Amino acid sequence: MSMMSRAVGSRRSRPQLSGLAKEDHGLRFWKRSVVSAGISGVLLLASTYARAAGNDQPYPVGELASTMGGAAVAITHDGTAPWYNPAGLGRVTEEGISATLNVYGVQIEKTTGFVGTADLKGWTTAIFPGSLGYVKPLGIFGGDIRHALGIAVVVPDFARHEVALDNTIQQNSTNYELHLREQLLEQTVWVIPGWGACFGPRFCVGASLHVGYWSSTGLYSYFEQYAAGPGDQFADSTMQQTQYSALELAGGAGLQYQPLDNVWIGVSLRSPALTVWSSGKVLMLDSSYDTLATTPDASYVRRASDDNLKIDQRLPLRLRLGVGVELGDWLLAADVNVSLPQSQYQAVRTHDGQTTIQPMDAEGNPVSPNNPLDIGQPDGRNTIVNVNVGAQYHFSKKLAAQAGFFTDFSGQPDDLIDELHPHINHYGLTAGIAMKGASSMTFVGVIATLGIGKSYGVSIDPGTGEFLDRTADAQSEAIYFTLGGSTRLGDPPEKPLANTAEPSESAPPVPEVAPHEQRDPQAAPSPPPEEDQSAKSSHAKKKVKKARRKDSE
Repeated sequence: MSMMSRAVGSRRSRPQLSGLAKEDHGLRFWKRSVVSAGISGVLLLASTYARAAGNDQPYPVGELASTMGGAAVAITHDGTAPWYNPAGLGRVTEEGISATLNVYGVQIEKTTGFVGTADLKGWTTAIFPGSLGYVKPLGIFGGDIRHALGIAVVVPDFARHEVALDNTIQQNSTNYELHLREQLLEQTVWVIPGWGACFGPRFCVGASLHVGYWSSTGLYSYFEQYAAGPGDQFADSTMQQTQYSALELAGGAGLQYQPLDNVWIGVSLRSPALTVWSSGKVLMLDSSYDTLATTPDASYVRRASDDNLKIDQRLPLRLRLGVGVELGDWLLAADVNVSLPQSQYQAVRTHDGQTTIQPMDAEGNPVSPNNPLDIGQPDGRNTIVNVNVGAQYHFSKKLAAQAGFFTDFSGQPDDLIDELHPHINHYGLTAGIAMKGASSMTFVGVIATLGIGKSYGVSIDPGTGEFLDRTADAQSEAIYFTLGGSTRLGDPPEKPLANTAEPSESAPPVPEVAPHEQRDPQAAPSPPPEEDQSAKSSHAKKKVKKARRKDSE
């Protein structure tokens, strides 16, 4: 149930919020009575718990992936490999560090006709980090098994919502006001250590541990006032604050395989994430005043709080499949991401497993013990299938451009939709450039998204003026400017290994040698460096040329 419906569901009936009806109804819908003095209709606010409303990838992370639409499962081998596919760590040949920063982000949200014809809308900005990664090659063991360690710190979902609704009606001596504010700051930080190994030049595997810290801070306020003279006044106000956090764990595994000299295939799997620790606080205040009340408890001040809530964070199993192809100066990549469904469960409970708490009056006495405050928040997901497509073009060895497209569909079930948990499908475009230095790479990019879907709203009954639950159209637009890069730590290896991507430099993530120059995997192994055949051949040619010059003299 929505916070809006719980906060105002049983108060006086209301006039048309967008203006008076054309049919000379005036304000006759206002009834001189209070529907119910019970707490069930006065203070039943939904807790401001949200988690991207069932969306998996609001924006791609990683210096290269953020400019290629997030397509990275088959080609990743930089600091974000533990996040996308830990098998890519096996292709790392140099120690390095990489990072991305979403330098500036703007998000615009709107729910059309949230109350009557009044819109709920907001405009927010954000500055937050996208990812930080470190990779360390461990050398070669078992003959030709090359392996490496890496750790990534990733912020794959950052949400900052600030929306408002203000509506006022005035006619003669009658005044009506409705003001609504909602603020939500939510993010998840994942720390992901990983290991990857390549068995020869074409087959790599990896594993990772996902440790996530999720936090959410919400503020909700509602004020409604009606005045038609000294003897006919009504006012209601409600405020709610929440602070939630949880620590969750998941495991990851992946592989990368090169069936052809210019083709890589990738698969990665993240297990369901489960909560191992949580903390939650909620404070709710509600007051009402009515000069026409017929019951003694119609005017009141109520308070409800709990500083020991349990938060249950769950994420379903996710499977990623990807392919990367090198065609001359082009690198093409595409991924398909599948998140399995998740059955409904209660995400917020008291320390003893309940979903209600008892409100108190100003003197600390229980109020309406038969109607406790509902703080429970049901959660769940439907199956989600998203795609990521990206391309990179090399103008030279030091300059490349990238572009991409991605989807971020919502798995929010229709019966769990409210104003903080809408069902919005996002479509995103990315673009950027990559510049290579002597020992570093720099990326500059932009991410733009458009979201269309549905949210919670209320309509006004033309006969009674009562609020009625309904589905409202919702949309959101966002744009993020990103800056990222990677740098090599230590000296480069004396001789690059065949069929391996450039060490820890994210662009271009393609073999250092051209496909036609790569060694046939079925051919005989190359001799040791001290017996390099190409060096012998070059030396022999020089002797022949020298002998010919002597003969001509």
